[in-house]
Parts: sequence; C-alpha cells; structure tokens
Amino acid sequence: MNRIQLLLLTLSLFSLSLSAQEVTISGKITDSRTSESLPYVHVVALPGLQSASSNIEGYFTLLAVPKKGSRLIFNYLGYKRDTIWLDGSKDFKEFNVELVNEGVDLDVFEYSEESNQSMESSEEISKISINPAQLQNLPNLGEVDIFRSLQLLPGISGANESSSGLYVRGGTPDQNLILLDGMNIYHVDHFFGIFSAFNANAIKDVQVYKGGFEAKYGGRVSSVVDMTAKSGNLKKPAINVTANMLSANVVAETPLPFVNGSFLLAARRSYTDVLRSPTYQSIFNNVTEAEEEEEPLGFGIGGGGSVDPEFFFYDLNAKLNLNLGKKDVVSLNFFNSRDNLDNSSVQDFGAGLGLDTESKLETTDVTKWGNTGTSFKWSRQWSPKVFNRVLASYSQYDSDYELIDKFTFDTLSFQFSTQQTNKIQDITLRDDLEWKISEQHNVGMGIWYTRNEIDYLNFIDDTIEVQNQNDMGSYISAYIQDQWSPTKWLKLNAGLRFSRYDVVSQNYLEPRLSVLVKPTKKFRLKAAWGRYNQFINRIILENIFGGSRDFWLLANGGTIPVQTSEHIIVGAAYETKDFLIDVEAYRKTNTGLVEYSLRFGDPYNVEQDFDDLFFEGTGISRGIEFLLQKKFGALTGWLAYTLSEVEYSFPELQENPFPALHDQRNEVKLIAMYKWKRFAFSGTFVYATGKPYTAPVGVYEISLLNGYQQKYIHVGDKNSSRLPAYHRMDLGANYSFNIGKIENKVGISVFNVYNRRNIKYRRFQIQNFDPQTFLPTESKLLQTDVNLLGIVPNLFINIRF
Repeated sequence: MNRIQLLLLTLSLFSLSLSAQEVTISGKITDSRTSESLPYVHVVALPGLQSASSNIEGYFTLLAVPKKGSRLIFNYLGYKRDTIWLDGSKDFKEFNVELVNEGVDLDVFEYSEESNQSMESSEEISKISINPAQLQNLPNLGEVDIFRSLQLLPGISGANESSSGLYVRGGTPDQNLILLDGMNIYHVDHFFGIFSAFNANAIKDVQVYKGGFEAKYGGRVSSVVDMTAKSGNLKKPAINVTANMLSANVVAETPLPFVNGSFLLAARRSYTDVLRSPTYQSIFNNVTEAEEEEEPLGFGIGGGGSVDPEFFFYDLNAKLNLNLGKKDVVSLNFFNSRDNLDNSSVQDFGAGLGLDTESKLETTDVTKWGNTGTSFKWSRQWSPKVFNRVLASYSQYDSDYELIDKFTFDTLSFQFSTQQTNKIQDITLRDDLEWKISEQHNVGMGIWYTRNEIDYLNFIDDTIEVQNQNDMGSYISAYIQDQWSPTKWLKLNAGLRFSRYDVVSQNYLEPRLSVLVKPTKKFRLKAAWGRYNQFINRIILENIFGGSRDFWLLANGGTIPVQTSEHIIVGAAYETKDFLIDVEAYRKTNTGLVEYSLRFGDPYNVEQDFDDLFFEGTGISRGIEFLLQKKFGALTGWLAYTLSEVEYSFPELQENPFPALHDQRNEVKLIAMYKWKRFAFSGTFVYATGKPYTAPVGVYEISLLNGYQQKYIHVGDKNSSRLPAYHRMDLGANYSFNIGKIENKVGISVFNVYNRRNIKYRRFQIQNFDPQTFLPTESKLLQTDVNLLGIVPNLFINIRF
C-alpha cells in the first residue's frame, strides 16, 4: 500500500468516525400545560449553529448534530427559553420537548426575559411573529384585537382605526391573504371595522409577511397574515371566561375520551342589543353619526326625531384535533361570525316645526354581514426529513344592505329604496410537502386549487336592477422552493410559483428570491424580490356625496384585470440580547388596479353601462421603515417610523398621477409595556400626517332641453387636498391574581386618552332649499367632517380555571 492509499484510508476512517458521532435529532415541541403543539419554534444547536424551526404541527429536525457536548436552545415568543444538553443517552428520533408558558405561574412576582414580548421580528425579511396571549397587555377598545395590534407594526397603517382594513406598505385590505387554519377569510371585521372578527383567545399563533413572501403563498399581491387556531387542552378540561363593557367571551377545551385528541369551542357575543354601556354608545355614535361643521341637513330638522338602533355581533370557533399515532395529526376546524345593525329611524318634521299636517320621514336602514368557514387538515411526518400537509377548506362571506326612505307630507307619500347583496364562496384544496434534504437544503413544494363563486346584486325601488352579477372562476397553482444555506453566514430562498386562471385561460409565473447575509452574529443584511398575481378584487364604491359600499368581483381580463405586483425589498438589522434595530426599504409596482366611480350628481342612473364605471390604472408604493425594539426586561416596547408614498395613475380619470386615498407620508408609533410584580402597564402613541381627499370647488348648473336645471359639483384635482394630521394616545393597565386554583386578571384601558377629534373623511352635499322653510334657495355646498373615535374607556375581567 503506497502513501497515497494509506492517506485516503486514514481520511475515510476519520470521516466515518466523525459521522458516527453526529446524529439527526427530530421530535415534537409542545406546551407543558396543555400538550398542544407549538409551531414556528426556533431551535439552535450549539456550538455548530445548526438551526431549524418547528413546522405547523410542532415537528422539528436538526441534521449533523454532535452526539455529545452539544446543547439545544428552544426559543418561542411568550414562552421560557429552554436549553437541553446532549449526553448521548437520549432517543434522538423522539426528542420531545415541552416549553413553559410565561403566564403559568402567577405566584412568581419576578419578570423574566421572555415574559413581556408580544411581537418578534424574524430573521426572514419582512416577517413578524405575534403572540396573541400577550395582546391583552396592550390598550384596546374593549376587545383584545389581533388586527388592531398589527397596526402598531412598522409598515402597517395605524391611523386607519379599522380592523377590517390592513393597509400594508401601500397595499389595500383586499390585497392581503388572510388565512385561519388554511381557510381564506375575505372580510375580517365586526362593527364596521371597529373590531376584527377573530377571537384572540382562540388563536395560538400569528405569522405576518409584509412583503417578499415565499412561493408557498399566492393569490394576493400585498401581504400574508397566517393564523393558527388553538387545538385544545390534551391534559385536562379548562375554561377561560372574559367579559368587558361590550361582550362576553368563553373558551372551553378538553381532552377527548378513549383517543389522543382534544376539542376546543370558543364563543363571543356582544350584549349591545341588551345593555348599552358608555363604551358601546361612544363607538356606536361614531359609526352612525357625523359631526358637521356647517348647519346639517339631516336628522331631526326642527326636532321630533327618534331612533332606536339595535346592533349585535357574535363569532364562534370550534376545533377537533386527533393525534393518530406519533406521525399523523388530523383536525377539523369551524369558524363563523355575524353582524347585524338595524339603524332605522323616524323623523317627524311636522311636530318639530309646529305644523298641523303630518310630515315625517321613516327610514329602514339594516345591514348584515358575516363569514362562515370550515377546513379539514391531515398532517403526516413521513420521516424526520419529510413532512406533508393536505388541506380542504370552504369559506363564505356575505353582506346584505337595505335602505328604505318613506316620506309623508299630509296625504302625499313617496318611497325610495336601495338594496345591495354580495356573496363570495371559496373552495380550496392544498397539498404542501416539506423535505429537508440536508443541512444546506430545505425544499418545499405543493399544489393549490381555489374555486370562487361571487354573486353581486344591486337594485333600487324593488324593481329597477342596477347590477346583477354572477361570476365563477378557479385557478390552480404549483410551487417549488429551496432554502439553501451554502455557509453559516448565507441563506438563499429561491422559489417559483405557477398559476393558471381559467376565466382568462392564461398562465402566470411568479419567481421569488430572498437573501440573508450574516457577516457577524449580531448584524445581518437582507433582500427580496418577487412577482405576485391576484384574481379577485374588492371594489370600493365611493362618490363625492359620501358613504361607501364595497363588493367583490372576479378578474375577467377586461373591465376587471388580473392584478400583478412586483416587490423589491432591501434591509439591515443589528440585534443583541436586549435590543433590535431593523431598517427596511421597499418598492412595489402594481398593474391591474381598478377604481369604480359613479357619475357625480347621478349615482343611480340605470342607463349607464356597468362596465363604463370601471377604470384601470397602475400604482407604485415606496418607503423606508425603521424599528427600534427593546426586547427584554421589565420595560419592553418599540419605536417605529415609516416614510412612504403611494401614487396611482388612472389616465381616464386624471391625466397626471395622484396620491392614493391611503397615502400617508409619515407615521410614528411608540409602544411601551412595563411589568411590575402582578401589574402590567402599557401605552401607545400614534402620529401620522393627513390623508388625501378630493375637494370640490363649487356647484354649477346646466339647463336641460326640458327646461329643468341639473346641478353638478365641480371638483379639483383628485386627492389634491389633505386632512389634518392624525394622532392619539392609548393607555392600559391590568392586575393578575389567583383565588385558589382559579387564575384571574382585571384591567382598564382608555382609547384616545386626550379625546383627539381625528377626521375619518369629508363629505359634501348640495343644499338648494332653506332647511327651516323648505323654500328653494341658491345652491350651496355643505362640508361634513366625519370623525373617528373620541375617548373610549373600557374595563375587563378574565377568569381561567
């Protein structure tokens, strides 16, 4: 044997010796209290720096970890960090880990490092994790609200004050992919956007992708909010009851007999139709009334008006979860939410003006909307390296709006009515596979099928049909992506998504790429680029007379084009144990935007062609986001600043580009949370420059051939005026205590502490008669400022046993 052969043999034996000392570690991460699986837990092996994240069912795999001398660190938002040392005695193929929730032991007065975080910025670009259990520490409007909490993040507008609308980096709410256990949710609010429709006590985990998201997500062009519902307690029955000045909330969970499974039921209902608290009255007045700067035309002219509004909402979550052996998990999920607002009224003009003749206006004003959804999931860990999830879901959103005005004057009467209904049905089938080929390559692939059916009906006076639309369409997508880590300091995620949309019989390719570079342990650079398509649109019906009613339509390749967006994002972050500094700059271009505009002064002209009311345009949004976060200690929180611009181009509406309605150049958010023994205090402050609006400049008349005069509003350049700046401060405090084995929490919060009268929008009306005498006068324009919420206090109590 020559020297070369001897050297090769020695190297081979040495390599075999090293490989024999390295193992693959796989297992499942669960909650120590409930045995519920924990998704997206970050796992690191030291000193080799092998890393992984648990999947949706809590499974994780680490490859090539030294059998002895290594330590595993498990880190999950809202849980105590756990460290396990390897001594070679454990079963590395069933490495099950239980993490302890920070809220478990109320007898411990000391804070810990992880105890006060509600938000965690991921290494992945533009991704943030939310812990719903910690959101109760933030000030709220009466309900712990996931979507309102998201509005405190950089890049998501916090001045909108609507849980139904997440404006993410210049995108609109319909451009966000909202998933609840795989179900596509199309409308996400209660009470006209005051609250979101998701019960935070029933949600386990929230992952937010503000842009540049990977190829496994599709169908939307702006962002992704992926929520995982709780599965239920596998160890013992438990009940969580919460009550505040608006609603009651009950979450019941229990292990199933004879099988390894659990069941969870969460129900929330307002009692606003029974008990009208000051909190409810403040919110309701904001939703249904406007503060007018000039003499109003509306309610109760001369007195004599009466109204008895009735409103309630509820939502229901249910989940059945079965663990079939050590590799299979099956779950059945159900979600339902409903709102009902009856704002009918009677205005007696005759009594108010001292007239003998009957003169009154009877208004029937009823709005109903809601969601229904169900999903079935089967997950299987085929091997430590291969995980598969199959999902089938059905979801539906429907809305119904009816307005009837009946005017009576002496023996004469006439009636005007309008009704609008909209219904979306969604059937989705998905199959996702994750394959960890090696420590360097983690491959994901899958197929996604979605079928939509949309009905939209709008008619006036019961017989005149303005629009009757029924659309059906489907798209099928396939994707593949690879997270490649060629070195410890470089990660690449390259993916490709292919979609075919049957309505237009076209194929769409969506390449995605993200890069993460870590030159040091604390400093990282990141970038992402991607293309995205959307086949469904929410149309906003707005006109200068105020008010809006939205409806959904499918892209048809004509009046409703397929939306396409391109994201470019670059950023850098510096992170220590205590602090995070994160900066990201982005640029998004959009094509296929649609604006729906009724002709000013004639909003119900049925002679108009429906297709003529749609205008196609493009958009560009760009900005830079800054985040400074204090992560650990008794005092935690963050400071966020966003400088952004959103510009639209609709050549048929206006020759020059104009700011989008949701364009806000500057936005500052300050969030602080402090824990002292059993007390938790919090405060938030939001400042934003004013939103744009289109201001009218006067009223003019045109003489028609029949001798009548037609009045029109002359408007200036689109969105060329700005509302005043928006700002508000919210404060909250709560106290936790035990009575025996019963855990309790009481708290108070105040929304808009100094009662700032922020303006939601301005509307304009033509007045051509004297409101006191009803005699014709010279036409003039009235401006109405519709304000957002003023000061709103709230109390709550939470009991868990």
